[in-house]
Amino acid sequence: MWLAQHQGALVLAGGFLAMLVLALAWAMCGAGPGACVAVFGFAFMLLVGLAIGDYVIDDHAVRHGAVIGDVSTYRKKHGDGRACTVVTADTAKPGAYEVDDLDGCDDDLREGQSVTLVVDPEGWLKSRRSENA
Repeated sequence: MWLAQHQGALVLAGGFLAMLVLALAWAMCGAGPGACVAVFGFAFMLLVGLAIGDYVIDDHAVRHGAVIGDVSTYRKKHGDGRACTVVTADTAKPGAYEVDDLDGCDDDLREGQSVTLVVDPEGWLKSRRSENA
């Protein structure tokens, strides 16, 4: 669900409404077709959000020249994770953004390294490091 980056009542209400619609489709169509509708509907909810998020970031985000300010590691359930503090360098008022290993904080990044930061101006999606410098 693409709104899952904003945890809160909106995500819970949207998830509840979607599950209600899928359960209603199951009840109205019967077990066979209803199960098919429910499975495809649930997959649609999970996967289309990622594609929409990538579309929004690719077409509507603002790219900033930035510098890696700090790189840290933390323990996750299955290994170590990485988190980078990225500071914008091309704005009048520098801003600091947290980027984790899922959003582009790779093993090869070092403090002081120049990168490109991609920021959603609306604030709906997390900031990430651009692979295209």
